[in-house]
Amino acid sequence: MYLAAELGVPFPFLIIPQPSVENEASLFIFPYAASTDYGLAANLLPNDVYASAPFHPTGKKVGSFGVADNTLTEPNDQRQADYIYTDHTYTVRNFHEQMKTDYRDPPTNAYPAVVASPMAGTIAYESSLAGTGHHWGYASCEWLRHCDSMGAVGPKEYVGSQCSVTRRKTIISGYCFESDNGSMECGRTIDVTDKFDGITQMTHDSGPGQGVNRCPRGTPATGLGTAVTKRLLIGGCMLAGDQNFTQTAEVHVPQMCAVPTDYHKGCMFPGATNYDPNAKQPANCFYLTNGCTDSTAVNFNAEASIADGSCIAATYGCTVQPYGYTEVDSETPMYKKRFVGVPARSVGREIWATYTSVTNYKSDANVLQGCKVAIEGCTDTSAINYDPAANLNSRTWCVPSVPGCMMPPTGYPSLNYLGSGARAHQRDGLAINFNPAATVHDPTKCTLERFGCTDSKAFNYDPHATVDYGCYAKTPGCLDPNYDNYNCSSSCKDVTTDDGAVVCVAITAKCTDESPRVTTHNQAICSATAPSAPPIDPFEEVDTVEAKSDMTIAEEISECTFLLGTWDSMLNSGSSTCAATAGSTNIVISTPMASLAAYNAFSAKVSTTFPSIASLNSAFGVTALTVPTVTAVITYKTKSPDSDNSAAVIGGAVGGTLGGLLLIAIIVVTLRKKSTKVEA
Repeated sequence: MYLAAELGVPFPFLIIPQPSVENEASLFIFPYAASTDYGLAANLLPNDVYASAPFHPTGKKVGSFGVADNTLTEPNDQRQADYIYTDHTYTVRNFHEQMKTDYRDPPTNAYPAVVASPMAGTIAYESSLAGTGHHWGYASCEWLRHCDSMGAVGPKEYVGSQCSVTRRKTIISGYCFESDNGSMECGRTIDVTDKFDGITQMTHDSGPGQGVNRCPRGTPATGLGTAVTKRLLIGGCMLAGDQNFTQTAEVHVPQMCAVPTDYHKGCMFPGATNYDPNAKQPANCFYLTNGCTDSTAVNFNAEASIADGSCIAATYGCTVQPYGYTEVDSETPMYKKRFVGVPARSVGREIWATYTSVTNYKSDANVLQGCKVAIEGCTDTSAINYDPAANLNSRTWCVPSVPGCMMPPTGYPSLNYLGSGARAHQRDGLAINFNPAATVHDPTKCTLERFGCTDSKAFNYDPHATVDYGCYAKTPGCLDPNYDNYNCSSSCKDVTTDDGAVVCVAITAKCTDESPRVTTHNQAICSATAPSAPPIDPFEEVDTVEAKSDMTIAEEISECTFLLGTWDSMLNSGSSTCAATAGSTNIVISTPMASLAAYNAFSAKVSTTFPSIASLNSAFGVTALTVPTVTAVITYKTKSPDSDNSAAVIGGAVGGTLGGLLLIAIIVVTLRKKSTKVEA
């Protein structure tokens, strides 16, 4: 049903639902693209203005809200807000405000919004729109003069521009309108009737604003006289007590009321089975229609009034085909490419084109209800991969529980495990009893790989060893390197003389190929005499003792005093000095000792204070490669033959002992100082 705004609004408007993406084309409102040439026939659009508009259509002026253009002194006197442009859509409030009439916007409500769309371009004339339906009336239009649509004698006049003539010394006002031949004429509606031409609806001075009513668009009035034309019914608020009450409204539009409310709602189309001749607000209409009238049938037609036996009884069930590719075009991407992950070694992903979709397909169902989606998986609660969500176990999904050692042997881990520096030695590994059939790891069932002697009777028996590696028998012999038969299991060896006698000849050289090897020391087997210690010079005694600690770091530095504070503090020493020499800098820290006994104590303390590379790193902030090397520097002073030599003898004995110990205890240490790399 087409409805028009009040005739008191100078420009003709249609009252329509608010445009949306779905209905904008049917409401004569079209999108605009700046890159499209609307001058081409292929791009013409129904409002017929794109082809002639040199800019965006909304910039093309097509009408006026009652401006008296012919009274303007120059065109730029016009107020842009008083004009109407192509494709503008106005709210109902807009044209009421332009007409200076009071209007209150309705609150947000359940009714769909309505707007006022300008009637221009290819939108049919009101007489044509009215003649296409059952809802129309008549209007009597008095012609006043021609409007200056070209601006030949003054500012250009538009549809809706205020115009007037003087007759019998009386000024008669009207509005410019578009006649049935497209010319622009000045006129006014003097009265309206319904379609039966029997009831006067309004007079020429009953409109809003200036009391003038426009002539309907397409009125055949181009010269003196009065022309009668069909018109659209007027839409508005018909609630007498509402603030937005429209006196001339013929069809109730709830959205145009300040408080939207239905008013005499019913079917307004004759011929419908529920036609209501008194209805003022459109409602659904029903016509004599063949169809299924059974509301329980799947093809029930709510608008059918004549049962034609076409009803189809509803059968509820799952209508989804169980086979996932049923009725699917074979050209569809990924056709029959559904896949599953098979829980078996070296299998993994596997294409399964017959993967089931549902478990309860019902072939005779015609109403979808209650499908159960197929979820493949293990349904055995005792399996380690039991899936509580699975409802279909059509393949060998289940993995039985088999406890065992799942730690692999040493040869299986990544190279990082076996790589340089990753393992301190190669004598310990992973498991030796890996069970490839196990599915549940049980650490208690694993036997770890440990190389060693597994013979409890052997000298080097390792109770923790699991892989036999090099046992040595308990073989007594001489293990004192000061004897001639060092590393030998006897003091002599049998030799056959020329006369055939067997004699045991003393061993005078160390054994290198003894088999089995000597593993325990037996002093009785040692032969010859151990070399005696060098004599102590009675004329020498210890003068000074100094401990020298050698270290090497990777970077070249010129001074090493940064070590001394921590060194003296941790070792409870003092007056230490240090020297650094180039080439992976070698550092020597010199610490004076009070005596040989003090040196022995200091040397032992270095070993206990810095037992590992990590302890050096922590103390000095370096990266060490070995632990410190401590050596003694001893100077002697010569005593006169007449002096008491007992002290010198004791000192020499102690010094000799110390020297022997030092030769055994010397350890070389290399340190690398930590640094921060700075890049440009």
